[in-house]
Amino acid sequence: INAEYGYPMIATTSFGAFQLHGLGPVYGSDKGKVVFYLQTSSGAGTHGRGAGQVRTQRSLNLKQWHHIVVRKELTELSISVDGLESTVLLPSHITPGQFEMKPTGDILVKNGCGDSLLCGEVRDFTIEYDARNVVRSEDY
Repeated sequence: INAEYGYPMIATTSFGAFQLHGLGPVYGSDKGKVVFYLQTSSGAGTHGRGAGQVRTQRSLNLKQWHHIVVRKELTELSISVDGLESTVLLPSHITPGQFEMKPTGDILVKNGCGDSLLCGEVRDFTIEYDARNVVRSEDY
């Protein structure tokens, strides 16, 4: 992502399955960091988020390209920006079966200027998943 101003909504889904966005000024010391969370199909976890949310360790620099990777494993959720990773683990009272993301619907990638507060661009947005040992990749 390369943002010129604001704390952008980077990607979401039409069914609210996940959100990837920057944090604005109301988040104090977390301002400018990127947060990711997903909604579980079971509704397990705080606000139905399973492992909760994961935030980057440092804030984004505006007007600079950043490489963001989000990874969901069986019992953890990770995000990295420019190679610096943060991970949250699934709480012990939630089973891996309850930590399945709800259906996505359409993937909405924000790009350009407008109501998302993003003035910049998202490039090379890819979702990769492993279904029955067949790895697939979808570009948006």
